Parts: sequence; structure tokens; C-alpha cells
Amino acid sequence: MTSPRAHGPLDSRFHPRQWLAVPDRRRFLNVSSGRCIQADLPELRGHRVFGPTAEGLLVLLEEATFAVRLLNPLTRQLTDLPPATTVLDPTSLMISPVHYLLHVLTVHGAGLADGSATVVVYFENARKLTAAKPGDERWTVVEPDASFASVSSFAGRFYCATRHAIRPVIAEVSHSHGGGRRSSKYSVHRVYFDSKRTVSMVVTRFRRQALFIGAYRAISVNPEAFPGISPDTVYPGFDCDDKPSSRQVGGGLDGSNVAFPHTADDCLSLCISQPPRRSHAGGSGRNPSRPCRHLPHPL
Repeated sequence: MTSPRAHGPLDSRFHPRQWLAVPDRRRFLNVSSGRCIQADLPELRGHRVFGPTAEGLLVLLEEATFAVRLLNPLTRQLTDLPPATTVLDPTSLMISPVHYLLHVLTVHGAGLADGSATVVVYFENARKLTAAKPGDERWTVVEPDASFASVSSFAGRFYCATRHAIRPVIAEVSHSHGGGRRSSKYSVHRVYFDSKRTVSMVVTRFRRQALFIGAYRAISVNPEAFPGISPDTVYPGFDCDDKPSSRQVGGGLDGSNVAFPHTADDCLSLCISQPPRRSHAGGSGRNPSRPCRHLPHPL
């Protein structure tokens, strides 16, 4: 058996792609099998935690130094990357308070490109799309005035989506509301990158999967592993401004937010909707919501 520790932390063979971090950061859920495991991660201490990426990696921003790290939560391997402050103008660093810098350097998307050799990070508040490799001293700004609806990595490339198009990023690194009820409608498409086509999922369906969509993240879930989850169904996250009572594909959605997770779909919706948070001395972030009793018990 090959040990992950014998290989680099960016080795794609050991990426926990099917694992999702539960909001308390102490449990990880397999969205395919429904298996839940518990993990103690002291590496989170003193960091703001973002992600996971499409590869299942967590992005850490150290509050004291603004250093960026990637963490594989299952193998606990860390990848050190340049400080996030290298994407900003030096003058702004001198005059900006720490809490403002932490806000500006919030990570809204990250992933791997160039055959997993390059890390791409989207700092939405700073409007910068950046790339770096382990060992680099600073981030390369790939797009200085970036504005994307979402970003993600797939099959060794990094993609950025606007409201009108999806395009790959060529990352070259040369150096060493209120409580009222709402009604929404979701249009979901499958993208075929080779032929550059999109096909409505209302026609092709979800292949019996359930799709959870947040403001910045989306996951596909095996409904057979979770009680109460319906196949071929869209479930919006809590950050989408509606928590509907009816969510069938192609139908209208309306509902109101739920104060705490009391069903399996609420728990999964919360998993993709959690904002980044500081991790405390115990090694795990505080969980602002009540524990979800509808997820499997950790092994």
C-alpha cells in the first residue's frame, strides 16, 4: 500500500474529492457513500478556513502572517504558499488595519491547475485572480480586475464562470435579506468542455443525483446515502436567500430560511453555505448552529 506521506501533498491520487467538511470542522462526510469520519485538525489553529476546493483540500489563511496554505484534511499534509498580502499594493498594506486586510483577502474560490502543479486562488474582494507554486515568494496576478460568478478546477485546469460564459485560466508562474418569502427558479446545465456545448439538465436530468447549490459552491450527492434526499432535485444553500419547501428541477422555488438544521437536506445545505471563520485554540472552528442529528455518526 502506498503511503500519502511518501509523496507530495499535491499528489492527486490522495485528494479527498468526495469528502465534505461539516460546519464544525471536526467531521468529514463522504457525499457518495454517506460515511462520516471524525478528525482532529490542530493545523487549523490561528487560521481562517475556506473551501474545500474541488479536490477536497482546505485553504487556510494565517491571521498573524497572512500566509496561505493548502491542507489535505484526511492525510493532514500541508502545502505552504506565498503570503496573500503579496497580491496587494504595498502602500495599502501600510495604511490598512488587520481586520480590513482579512476582509479584502477573503478567498472566494481556489483549486489546482497545470496538472496539479499550480495553485489558483480568487480573492473576490480584492478583485484579483492569482496563481503560485509551492516555493514561490509571491503570487502572480493572472487577472488584476477579476469579477467572476464562480470559479473551480476540473481535470487539471482552472475555470472561471461569468453570467455569460465559462473560460479556462492559463496560469503561467515564471518566478521561483430580510425574512420575507421569495420565489426563485434555477436553470442547471451540463458543460461539455471538449465540444464547448451546454445541455439543460432539465432534459438530461441529474443521473439520479441530488444537486446542492450555494452562492460559491455546489456539490452532487448520492440520495440513496441520505434519508429524505430526493434524486433529480436542486437544493439551494442558505446563502441563496431561499430555503424552499418545493425544489423540483425546472420548477419555481419559494420558501424562507430555517434557523437551524433539522433535516438531512438542511445539514447539507448548511455545509455548502458556511462563511469562512477563525479557528480557535482547540484546533476547530466554532459551530454557530446546533448540531445536526441527521448526518451519520462519525466512525
